[in-house]
Amino acid sequence: MIFCLLTILGTSFRPLTFTSSCVIDGGITIVVFFTILSTQTLRFSQGGLIIEAPTEADLQALEAEIGCLPKLEERFTVSRPKRRRPQIIILGVDNSVDKDHLLKGLLAKNHFLADSKNHALIDIIFPIKARRSTNWVASVDPGIYKLIFDQPGLYFEFSRLRFDNFFGVKQCHHCKRFGHTTKWCPRKEDTFCTRCGMDHPVDTCKDIICVNCTESNQRFKSGFNVNHGPKDKVNCNSFLRQKDNLIRLTDYGPSPGSSD
Repeated sequence: MIFCLLTILGTSFRPLTFTSSCVIDGGITIVVFFTILSTQTLRFSQGGLIIEAPTEADLQALEAEIGCLPKLEERFTVSRPKRRRPQIIILGVDNSVDKDHLLKGLLAKNHFLADSKNHALIDIIFPIKARRSTNWVASVDPGIYKLIFDQPGLYFEFSRLRFDNFFGVKQCHHCKRFGHTTKWCPRKEDTFCTRCGMDHPVDTCKDIICVNCTESNQRFKSGFNVNHGPKDKVNCNSFLRQKDNLIRLTDYGPSPGSSD
């Protein structure tokens, strides 16, 4: 399924509900968009919404309706968000290999990683230290994403490197919440349990529960199982939801058989 995205940005955007209507400061009410168009909305960190629609026609209709409301158009910016490039993780690279060395070596042995003008279609981003080697996260051009996964590996010098998808869900190591890293944690001065992320000292922690799933159940009645740690990437529904959102905002290139 193809999802079409629209971003509505505004510093004073205060939606009261995402299900059937949206009341905005100044008395403007948007009522039918989200239900009739079968759209979904995601909170956006810059003070707005990302609206997801199942078809391009639905999104065009929504844009047209917003354009008919001058007061809304004056106060908010409506645009199509640029999708992320897909990311992969290249596994088992020798610790002596740096970023530039890896990129040059990959381009030399895997010609599909560059375009006809020899511009790289892969960008090496950052390393992740493993026990005896280094894993490297890279972003790739959407046009070659599927081609890469048709390969048995990526050739580098005299070896063939394994790789996999990488989903960089942001999670704070301090408070265990999603959406930011430890450096930007809004509650740096607060003390949290290092096991579960709740507001109690670790030595008083009796049962490990997930702070994210607990808060989701309290705020949205999600019904998530909470009997796991907040760093659990298999059983945590909150993490899986973050991962799904990341996938929806990523451009994986044209679908098989597409004329694009």
